[in-house]
This record gives sequence, C-alpha cells and structure tokens, in this order.
Amino acid sequence: SARLLSRARLRSPRDFETVLEKGTRIHETLFTAAVIANQRQHPCLGLAISKKAAPLAVTRNAIKRQVRESFRTGALPAVDVVIFARGGCGKAANAARRASLDKLWTRIQQRWTS
Repeated sequence: SARLLSRARLRSPRDFETVLEKGTRIHETLFTAAVIANQRQHPCLGLAISKKAAPLAVTRNAIKRQVRESFRTGALPAVDVVIFARGGCGKAANAARRASLDKLWTRIQQRWTS
C-alpha cells in the first residue's frame, strides 16, 4: 500500500492549532473536518481519533488507515484538514465510514475549489 507522504501530513502542534482555531468545520455522520486553505500546492491531513469515538486502539488505527487511504485517493484542493472521528465511528462498518469520508471530501472540494 502506498504511504501518505510526510509532506502531506500536519505534524506540528502549531499546524493543528491554526486549523482548529481558524478553520471551518464540516460535519458528516461519522466524521468532522476542520478545514483551512493553505499556501502549499497540495492538501495536508491531520488526524484526531479519540478514545471516546473508538475505545480500542485496533479500531482507532483501522480508522486512521482508512482515512489516510481515502485522503490519498480524493483529489483535494490546497487545504489543511484535521479529521475527527465522531461518536459511533468505531462501531460503524467500513463501507459507512468510506461513504461518510467521500461526502466530506466532496463538500471540501466544492467549497475550496475556486
């Protein structure tokens, strides 16, 4: 499986803070995204999958893998995105998570593609 390039990741606490403070939140059934336009030529992803949303580490890691895979294949504009898992995400089927993520990417594309 292809990896998510490190340049496509939000890594520093400052990057996360900027998106969370100034970004727009988009809610879907299983995920919430905080999104802000960036100055890079590509989208960047940050993940915040809480124990509350998915109590088991195995489940949290599976969700993260699924979000990264979906992010890689979704053609997003130059934005920074932090994804939060909402309650029930851990119990949801993979197909339901994928559908929720696809809707999220579509809404981000519509709003941030000028």
